Amino acid sequence: MKMNDLVLLLVSVPVLIHGETECPCKTISIPHEETSNEVHPYQRLIFEPISVRRVFDMTTFTVTYIADIRGPADAISKFNGTVRRIYDGSENPILEARLAIPAMETQTNNPIAFILSSESTSSSFVMDINKTQTADKQTDFRGNRCHFTTSSTTVGNTFRYIGRTSCPDKVSSYFKPILSKRGKGVLSFEEIDELKEKKYFNSTTSNDGTEASFSINPIGMLVDGIKMESLKFQILTISKNELDLVAFNVWSFDIV
Repeated sequence: MKMNDLVLLLVSVPVLIHGETECPCKTISIPHEETSNEVHPYQRLIFEPISVRRVFDMTTFTVTYIADIRGPADAISKFNGTVRRIYDGSENPILEARLAIPAMETQTNNPIAFILSSESTSSSFVMDINKTQTADKQTDFRGNRCHFTTSSTTVGNTFRYIGRTSCPDKVSSYFKPILSKRGKGVLSFEEIDELKEKKYFNSTTSNDGTEASFSINPIGMLVDGIKMESLKFQILTISKNELDLVAFNVWSFDIV
């Protein structure tokens, strides 16, 4: 059952019978017992970077970034480059992602990143390139030995999601909501922060970054014409060395 359908079941709706002025109303009672569900079982991060290398072509004056990443067989590119399977093993295959850009573009403010997504796992992966570095190769990445799990809890009309990460590396985990407003469309990050201040929802991250929570009361939001379009649990790792070819990696998992 989708969240919006559940919300409709949870709201107490008075029904006027035969036009009577006094209110013999039929209502749907809101259950207050707590129910919990596992969204993602304990598992390794789905995309696993193996190596990234940088090749400069003097004849065309282009820079090509080549990343080998272990990931789902149905992974597709969401960047201006290509992805192909180069090895099929017993686990997820190894994918080769390529991105060629004019050398001068590395001097601009435009980000350079590999972005992969998988429909079968409802997940995506972003590898952001450190454009200012001229290192030729990187084979050590934070996050490769991390595991995670997510769960949801419902009490009355309040939904709460929890994400936990087990990782020997420094990580930061958090929930990222996308909200829209009737007559306006998708809201900006600044507008979403304003809604948080109004107590429509609450999100937290532990000091060590390994646990995050997100709670929301969708009934109050719907009354004000606000809808949650999607919710993702994300895990961020920043390279341990500022001279690394990769600046940071982000793993993203669909919750709603």
